[in-house]
Amino acid sequence: MKDKRDWSELFADIERFSGEMGAPCTYVPSESRSPDYVYLDHVQRGYYFHWRSRLSEGELLKGDDGYAWLRMTEIVNSDMDPVAAMRELDLMRGCVINNKHVLNKVMVDVALLNGLPIPSLSLLPWESRHWMAACHRFSSPPDQITDFEAGRLIGHFIPSYTRKDDRLERFERLLNLVLLRVDRNLKMTTGNGIVETFGDRVCEPVDLFEGIPYSKDRRCDVTYISLDNTRFRKFLQGAVRYCERLQSGDGSIRSTSEFDKNMRKIADDAYEDMQKGRGDDVRGPKEQENVKIVRVSDRERMLQEMGESLSTTPLSEGVIVTDYRSMSNIPPNSLRDEVERYWDVGSRGERRYIPSGMMRPSYTLMDTEQLEYYLHWRDMARNGVYLDTDRGYLWLFLTETINMSRDHDQTVFLLGDMVSHYERGVYPISPLCVTYQDYILVNDVTVYDSDRVHSGILDGMLFQSMLRGDVGTITNPRMFLEASSMSRDSLRADFDSDCAAITSLVLRAVDESISEGIVRGFGLIMEHEYEAYKDLSYWGDRRTSMKVSFPDLQRNRYFRTDLTDLLKDVVRAVRKHKGKKNNRIMHENLFGMPIKGIIEQAVEGWFSSGQKASVPKERIKVILDREAVKDAESALDEVTEMMRIDDDDAEPAGGMEVDDLASSGPGFTVLQKEYIRLLMDGADTRAFLERNRTTAGLMEESVNTMAMDVLGDTVIDDGEIVEDYIEELRRMLE
Repeated sequence: MKDKRDWSELFADIERFSGEMGAPCTYVPSESRSPDYVYLDHVQRGYYFHWRSRLSEGELLKGDDGYAWLRMTEIVNSDMDPVAAMRELDLMRGCVINNKHVLNKVMVDVALLNGLPIPSLSLLPWESRHWMAACHRFSSPPDQITDFEAGRLIGHFIPSYTRKDDRLERFERLLNLVLLRVDRNLKMTTGNGIVETFGDRVCEPVDLFEGIPYSKDRRCDVTYISLDNTRFRKFLQGAVRYCERLQSGDGSIRSTSEFDKNMRKIADDAYEDMQKGRGDDVRGPKEQENVKIVRVSDRERMLQEMGESLSTTPLSEGVIVTDYRSMSNIPPNSLRDEVERYWDVGSRGERRYIPSGMMRPSYTLMDTEQLEYYLHWRDMARNGVYLDTDRGYLWLFLTETINMSRDHDQTVFLLGDMVSHYERGVYPISPLCVTYQDYILVNDVTVYDSDRVHSGILDGMLFQSMLRGDVGTITNPRMFLEASSMSRDSLRADFDSDCAAITSLVLRAVDESISEGIVRGFGLIMEHEYEAYKDLSYWGDRRTSMKVSFPDLQRNRYFRTDLTDLLKDVVRAVRKHKGKKNNRIMHENLFGMPIKGIIEQAVEGWFSSGQKASVPKERIKVILDREAVKDAESALDEVTEMMRIDDDDAEPAGGMEVDDLASSGPGFTVLQKEYIRLLMDGADTRAFLERNRTTAGLMEESVNTMAMDVLGDTVIDDGEIVEDYIEELRRMLE
């Protein structure tokens, strides 16, 4: 038995023996699973140095647990090149050793710390590293998945093929082709692949290099997308079952609902291509790893667990943290009074994330540190900066917002922005996404932003608003692609934002030509019973028994068929406009009327006018410093008092000469000037409002606020320039 030794001496010996080279010799057992240089005799030490030098050259000699453990310790405590380190660790997997599980975890941790792709290794299914590796395997584009790996992820091994024939190989080829095409389809229609669609983003502490002495911080916070949930398992199980059904021809094999009919259509096409020898898809480069790691010292971890807030710079990109310690708490009856009291309370300064500890918190249930972080997070979110949060904080924030907010347009933008940042394609499961939809329905807000619409109801309402002319052209391809059944990859890939805008123009022209319109002509109006804010505390008057009328874009097969054919012809017409040969409009009539001329006119009109659908600029994020605002207001009051004019003949505000307005008028922004010019020219402002993600009410209010300081009056009334101020405004805009 060896005595327990101070690891600091081992770390010093690692540097001391780092350059030793051993002479060729025969294998000598280490006789220990965790040896040290001191406890190896000269023969064992000589063989270890020889074994280590050959390992660095890419040759694996006979070894055992002890030599592997010592080499792993050297690697993780040195400044060795991470790529070379991963190569040696991978070679050591060929040793006949018992602690391969430790070796596998060390490989994952080395990859994590150095930003390398996480290897897919045999890890325990309840470990976070197992799901990090699975996330990498299924990230765009998915790696080649074996039936064994798929079986481990869904809980049982399938199919029941033997390796005596090529049925298993054909099954794996089909499964991987289907996964690749489904991932590509999801990326094109929603912007998210399989991982982002079916995974959950979590942040949890991880002990680095368990079972190996490590000289640096042993613990870190790892943020990654986990596939350890029912949705992903059902999706993968559905894919495997459907592929087995295609392979065997057994119609009794049932798929799952998560592997929906669009995915099954993709699988049908993939199977047909394989039968015809066209099943080899080219895989592009792997996307960036969906894992972020932040080192946390033992002291910081201790303070976190004690609940103390640490003043550190917040993450630039927050996530919804999975807080496993949270429990279902019913808020007290006084929550309404608390919300009204805390609605306008500002933050007391920057705070580090602390879990809320409950699913339904209230101000009295949270401790001081939790309350201070919540107020800080809420202030930042209201200004467009999203820090780490969890379901408890979100529940309280959403409860406050639906009950207290009166600026509906601004609230819809805020909730939509949070959906885009936090959720990344998990609609409609997330309470944040559901609340976004419910708030629009309850407050009858016009759906004008197609990039933030994520449900069939809102898609239908946006479609109807577009036909009525309440909103401009829809430039989001996802809405039309999801409503259609177009499955050809080449056509779907070319259906971009320009094609979506042209489709909007064509549909509007068709709607005007049909006496009863597209919606009523195709019988798409749906009456839907809806209960809003189901899981939130709400004391308004529109929660239960709410009827929603909207056009259903997916259930009418006649509409879907004609819409699919229209999308295909639009893609062909755009290709032809760009000079590509062998592209012509295939359908002369759609929706019961001649369509070819309408498509051609829409394409020519869209491109000749110089319009191009572009991704709108991100919202400018402004952090509001309340103390700084108060200081600035006080300084302004003092300066105003010092410069006050005591002359009785001084002209009051609002009575300035016209010549003075051009020089001292309000400092209109570029957007405000453009909006004023559009109104003065009598132009349509809908495209401008949609492009800049705002509404007529907000623009009118901002312009009138600026003008009030000088003119003492508003200059825009109900969307029109007040006639008395037209000349003054023209001079100010020069």
